[in-house]
Amino acid sequence: MKILEIILDKINEMPKFPAQILLSGLLSVAPAIPISLMDRLTGWYINNQWFLTIVFLAVLIDYLLGTIVHWKVKADFSAGKNLGGLLKKGFSVCAGYVLFEMVHQIVSDVEFIAIYFKVVLQLSVLLYPTLSALKNLSILSGGEFPPAIWFKKFESFNRDLDLNNFKTTKNDSENNDAGPDDPIDIMPEQEEKP
Repeated sequence: MKILEIILDKINEMPKFPAQILLSGLLSVAPAIPISLMDRLTGWYINNQWFLTIVFLAVLIDYLLGTIVHWKVKADFSAGKNLGGLLKKGFSVCAGYVLFEMVHQIVSDVEFIAIYFKVVLQLSVLLYPTLSALKNLSILSGGEFPPAIWFKKFESFNRDLDLNNFKTTKNDSENNDAGPDDPIDIMPEQEEKP
């Protein structure tokens, strides 16, 4: 506050016309900062609107399934812990995505890295509530759904962030629920270019 008083005193000591020009310049620049910031945030939100929607939908589904699991199955439901868990997960997803997005902006000049990083960061953020929701769904279905192989793939991806963890391999077909005559979708290996 004292700095503002000093600045105003110095402006008052100036001749009237230069003081008016300085004040009008300051008044015209002051709104530019928040307007510029809001423009950036609005553009970022529009570009990421679909992703943000599905992430918060995953958080909501996880919340509902977790509530049912703790209320009906585990019988340890607590409204305070329930709300605390929702806020923790919602804040973690928001903070994590914003921080990852900052890193993405730095590598955005290298197109291949930027695209790969964007996919990995979005998967990382989405898998946090999704994996939790799928575990709750598995508890509710008695382990029948989703297939256990998905948990292995998600956990492998969380360990090394390698997108190849999502490829179906012959080992996966042995762990799959498909019968011996059922077709298994195995992604072919990409050929190396000479």
